Amino acid sequence: MWAALEWVAGAEHHEVSWVARDALTRRIAAHFAARRGATSVARDYWADTEGGESAADPSEAELAALIAGINGNGNTFVAITPAGDTAAWYVRVGQGDDGTYEVERFGPSLRDHRRAAHPSAEAAARALFAWLAQQPR
Repeated sequence: MWAALEWVAGAEHHEVSWVARDALTRRIAAHFAARRGATSVARDYWADTEGGESAADPSEAELAALIAGINGNGNTFVAITPAGDTAAWYVRVGQGDDGTYEVERFGPSLRDHRRAAHPSAEAAARALFAWLAQQPR
């Protein structure tokens, strides 16, 4: 998704602004919130799979299970978004061509975009869970 955004911007000889990234992050969070429905409640954050699973405030083990379920057949990513109306950050976990799990964090309002590869779903979940614990509540 971000690669496509960068490609379109590059073709137009423009940089992708943090304002555009922030707007896209908010749309992603709103999409998953609408799919979950208004009756769902999370205190800190949500984890949603492309395949339709959602978990409110998942534990490290639950995150690892969601990440391990990534495949090339309709469940290619897990998205983690903050609970509530704030969309200060967005995390996408996918699987690289080499089989590693790629954790990509976007914090447009924080002007932060980082990517890291992990050898297993458990390692990706451990790193992600540690990062989530540091985010403001």
